[in-house]
Amino acid sequence: TFISSGSAAALDAISNPDGSKTNLIFDIHQWLDKNNTGTDGNCVTNNIAVFEPLAQWLRCHGRQAFLSATGGGNGRTSNCNPLLCEQMEYLLANSDVFVGY
Repeated sequence: TFISSGSAAALDAISNPDGSKTNLIFDIHQWLDKNNTGTDGNCVTNNIAVFEPLAQWLRCHGRQAFLSATGGGNGRTSNCNPLLCEQMEYLLANSDVFVGY
């Protein structure tokens, strides 16, 4: 996970030249398919289980993130749209830490 892998600690060390951490936004990517690439025709997750601990970490550390890449499927399946909508609803409900998508 983001925290157990050490990524959280590494990202928390990023600061402005003056040492402050204001106005720094992390760019994140998260896909809806099983291999997390956005290329599989079948979506399997709305990613809320991934975004919940990230949102908690961002809040605790006064940080924000921007989801710049997401999706899944190839247009031939219909299961991606509901999962994508659920993901976007979660991000919107947590817009204090997720500032865009």
